[in-house]
Amino acid sequence: MKFKLSLTKKFLLYSFITLVSSAIVLSFILTGQFKSFILERIKEENTSHIKEHASILTKEVFENPELNQKVFDEYRHMVETNNLNRLIIYNGNGKIIHSNDQALIGQEFENEKFKKSIESNSPVVIFGNSQNEKEHENESSKNIIEVYVPITPQDNNVPAGVVEFSFDITSVLKSISIFQLSVWGLILAFFVILFLSLYWIFRRASKTIIDQNVKLFYKTDELNRKNEEKKSILNSIGELLFVLNNKDEIVLANKKALDIIGGKILHKKFSKVLKIKSEKVGKVSKIIDERKLMSANYKEGIILETKDKNLIPVSLTVAPIIHKDKNFIGTVINIHDATSEKELNRIKDEFVYVVAHELANPIFILDGYLGMLLKNSSLNKDSKNLVKTAQGINMHLSNLVTDLLEAVKSESGQLLFEKTEVDLKKITSEVIKDLETKAKNKNIALSYHPIKNLPKIVGNNQKVKEVLINLIDNAIKYSPKNSHIEVSHHIHENKLSTLVRDNGIGMTKEEQKRLFEKFYRVKNEKTKNIHGTGLGLFICKQLVEKMGGTIKTISKEEQGTTMVFNLPIARKKTSPKKPALN
Repeated sequence: MKFKLSLTKKFLLYSFITLVSSAIVLSFILTGQFKSFILERIKEENTSHIKEHASILTKEVFENPELNQKVFDEYRHMVETNNLNRLIIYNGNGKIIHSNDQALIGQEFENEKFKKSIESNSPVVIFGNSQNEKEHENESSKNIIEVYVPITPQDNNVPAGVVEFSFDITSVLKSISIFQLSVWGLILAFFVILFLSLYWIFRRASKTIIDQNVKLFYKTDELNRKNEEKKSILNSIGELLFVLNNKDEIVLANKKALDIIGGKILHKKFSKVLKIKSEKVGKVSKIIDERKLMSANYKEGIILETKDKNLIPVSLTVAPIIHKDKNFIGTVINIHDATSEKELNRIKDEFVYVVAHELANPIFILDGYLGMLLKNSSLNKDSKNLVKTAQGINMHLSNLVTDLLEAVKSESGQLLFEKTEVDLKKITSEVIKDLETKAKNKNIALSYHPIKNLPKIVGNNQKVKEVLINLIDNAIKYSPKNSHIEVSHHIHENKLSTLVRDNGIGMTKEEQKRLFEKFYRVKNEKTKNIHGTGLGLFICKQLVEKMGGTIKTISKEEQGTTMVFNLPIARKKTSPKKPALN
């Protein structure tokens, strides 16, 4: 059975073996160095001791050893110590002339260390082996140190002889061994303590790392789960969704977008991936390119080409992504497939058109009959009032049908008319004259201040008149009694603005945003008795835009409303130059 260790246990085991091995190697190095240092000190001290008392050993003493044994004895007593094992004095020829072992005096041996000492004139040391094994065969040489010291008399540079002395260093070696054991113990203890400290630090660090890894795992798992949830939510959206970075590259797209557009679209330019066919594409691209910090909605007239080359009507919503430091970092684009809505609108418009067209004839016939009744002299006053009321209701129905037909035509693209030069001053004067009676019924002063040399505009006489009637009629309806309505013009570059200003009930900002929507009417306590279809301003906007202009409202609550529409000024026709007469 194989015994397997975990990664942590392997690390700890290898660390322990490494530290113990390092401790042993370091111990041997330190104790070896210490032993060499001690033995070197012993050699130096004893060599110095020998040389210090060698002054009595003159050349004459070495040449006549028999006559100078007392000098040798005196020298031996001077240098002899407790640990001195043997003392031998050689003459220059290698003959023993004195020794504490009388049996050696007079003998001569082949001694390489003696020769080396004489030749180099320096001490020679031997540790652990005797060079004269025959003479020392009964001695243990394991704890002996032998030193050969050349003796040079003061009056001569050539050594006269050599003093050999050997010491027993058993006690020194025991002390060194005890020191070595102490050093080994201390180093081993140090490394064990170091290992335990590292082990404790490792365990603490491992626990912290494991805890952090567990937290990171759960955090990563949670983030992955949330990302999957977000991905599922995005993919469940039935509309095309794109997220662009600040370089207009697609960094995110949901499944619907990938299915409709097809291909690899991520990290590609939005403008190169999506094929949108419409006049409003320029506006969408402009918002993206200029990084406008505002959302934009485009609902009408936008066609998207799919991967199958099919063309589908869509609506666009473009919104910027703003970082917390208020820097632009990207764009979100939502594309809604408006095929079903467009088909539904088509069916609805057809229905409304048919109903309105079918109602037009009965209303016209009814209006004729009511007119004939009013001309009947046999009717009393009350009956005539009832007929007039019915005629007013019939007129309201007629206006409603007309507005419905106009709205359907404008939405379906069937609102066609010829654009010519229009005399706006003349048309405005006619409309004011037509509505003057209605204004007087509420005691409202209706004034018109045309500017001199008012230029003609490009449009359609009937449609411009319809717009003016709607705007001035609304001003009369929503203004209180005894108030004032003013119509004026203003020229700006190549546009002629017409302003209809009243001091009526005014509107909130929220109401102004929806003012030009179909069937929208401002509903509050002050407008509940004012009748209308909610189509007038919608039709006005369609007509003005169809004629190449714009319309807007400026209003504040209780301070009145100003309706402004702009139409292009007609270019002045230049008459051809007549040829000059000779």
